[in-house]
Amino acid sequence: MTLPIPAPFLFLLFLLPMLSADSSADREALLSFKGAISDDPLGALDSWNESTPLCQWHGVTCGGGTAEQVTQLALNGTRLTGTYPPSFRARLPHQARPLLGRLAALQLVILRDNSLSGEIPSALSNCSELLRMDLRNNNLRGKIPPELGSFPKLQFLSLSSNNLTGPIPSSLGEIPAELGGMKNLKVLDVYVNRLSGRIPSSVWNLSSLIVLHVGYNQLSGLLPWDLGQTLPNLAALYLFGNQFEGAFRRSSPMPQVWSSSRPLKTGLKV
Repeated sequence: MTLPIPAPFLFLLFLLPMLSADSSADREALLSFKGAISDDPLGALDSWNESTPLCQWHGVTCGGGTAEQVTQLALNGTRLTGTYPPSFRARLPHQARPLLGRLAALQLVILRDNSLSGEIPSALSNCSELLRMDLRNNNLRGKIPPELGSFPKLQFLSLSSNNLTGPIPSSLGEIPAELGGMKNLKVLDVYVNRLSGRIPSSVWNLSSLIVLHVGYNQLSGLLPWDLGQTLPNLAALYLFGNQFEGAFRRSSPMPQVWSSSRPLKTGLKV
């Protein structure tokens, strides 16, 4: 006599492949990142192995969905050295090439204060749930990928103290015009790079922006006279170390913190 299989158990059998598939994709993506690390002096990635559950890996936080998917990756200050994706792909076998962009539930990535080199991977734009990206104080080079402008929920973007430069297509400006499409962005920090050209008008219209830090680049061009109106929530604006010029309407509300390398034409000492 064959006993009937309880319905809840059948549901679990149906669900199991989805759970393992999601977790496996995240695990592969992180192991591909680990494969790009050439030096890990603090052993930050020692727990990143097949015998340790994914959500117990150092710097990894899971949650949400029908599986234990990675929602946070925080490896700041771990002194990691390596080539950041996608540049490292040629060093890895074909089956080990999933990128961090495969982490579909990722909300926070903090890799600041390391020695990561290479270019910022455009594949990160696949992480549509991302709220915070902090890659400052590394050795990243190349252009800011225009694809970064596709994050609908991103609130914090810091790329400062790297070696980011062009060329970037002239239609986008030297900071991608697509950045202006992130309507929830509160902090945009590209301090100490080698970005050039104008800040696109789309950035000046990010009404949610609280902090804009573009100091010590090679940016130039006229600053908008009405930025106090287009950026009503702006509290800190850092422009020093560039070649901006322009005049602001005195009646415009101004940020509480204002920094520039030279006075503007209004006579406002900043």
